Amino acid sequence: MIKPSRAAYGRALRANAIIAIPLFVIIVALRGATHPYLIPIYLGVAVLSFGIVLLYFRFTSVRFGNGVYNYRTFFGLGRGFRVDEAGLVLTLSALRINMTTVTPDFIVLDKGGRRLLRLRGTFWSTDDLGPLANDLAARGVALEAVPQPVTALQVRQRHPGAIAWWEAHRIAFTFILTGAILLAMFAIIIVVVALSGVLN
Repeated sequence: MIKPSRAAYGRALRANAIIAIPLFVIIVALRGATHPYLIPIYLGVAVLSFGIVLLYFRFTSVRFGNGVYNYRTFFGLGRGFRVDEAGLVLTLSALRINMTTVTPDFIVLDKGGRRLLRLRGTFWSTDDLGPLANDLAARGVALEAVPQPVTALQVRQRHPGAIAWWEAHRIAFTFILTGAILLAMFAIIIVVVALSGVLN
């Protein structure tokens, strides 16, 4: 069995703390006196955020043996596959997340090119994933290692099932999502104005 990296666990907790603590100080200083209800709302959101991190690193795991691989998420849900379903193990040493950030990525595709498993380097270290890759390769699954930095779009062009469309086209997806949100807000405003006119 392998579990997410303890170093990544520490990074996730620190990242939450770096955001949560200054925000709490600002809320208390600026709005705590006039809007005291903001403090319990903030604390609830903070507890939920830290709780998700704790649950993820507590329960997420990959168990494997005898050609059977089971991935369990932090909700306790699981999915698995057998070695005879796997067609390719794709290891990316440096997948570009944005202009400055790269992380390793581990992807297992079935024989039709669809994704069976993906473990992101944000949470998993290459040392954690080594035994899993070696086990799959020892059982005859093809291994494709990409040592050079690549983008999600480049990976998707070579293996369409490995990376989701939105991840490979982040800029286009951001514009589409922003446009959808603006349209929804515009529609809500129109409905509210129309209803206020009817009620008056």
